[in-house]
Amino acid sequence: MTGGNERAARLRELRERTRLEPGSREESECAGVYASFGPLNREVLQLCTDWQVRPGGALNDHGDTAYDWSVIDRLTAVDERAGPLLRRLGGSVPHFAPYRERLRSARRRVVDGEHDWFTSPRVDSYHTVWMELHEDLLAALGLERER
Repeated sequence: MTGGNERAARLRELRERTRLEPGSREESECAGVYASFGPLNREVLQLCTDWQVRPGGALNDHGDTAYDWSVIDRLTAVDERAGPLLRRLGGSVPHFAPYRERLRSARRRVVDGEHDWFTSPRVDSYHTVWMELHEDLLAALGLERER
């Protein structure tokens, strides 16, 4: 098998193992959270873009603290709206329980001035954890990512 085929096979296997039982209470709870996830996901993606690129297309060098804080304040607001959904989901499907604290931890680090914790793939950044959550939701529901 080539590297790409091996990776695809591993992903299929992971998705099969994490798929919730169709028709179960857990799947129903997960589906309800996922229905609310879309708008939050769009906001998080926009926040990540705004963190990296300033209006007009210039890279954000993080020299304008007022601009950065406006993005961090929006991240905090989205995170606070996501909290109740994630707590509810984590209470129903234990696999999802750690996501709430992982996102809050990343957000706290951003607020404390550790900029990598917003979008860097080198740490458990807000973006990294959010994308992992998204993939887990899709796998749990047997859905494919929209292209």
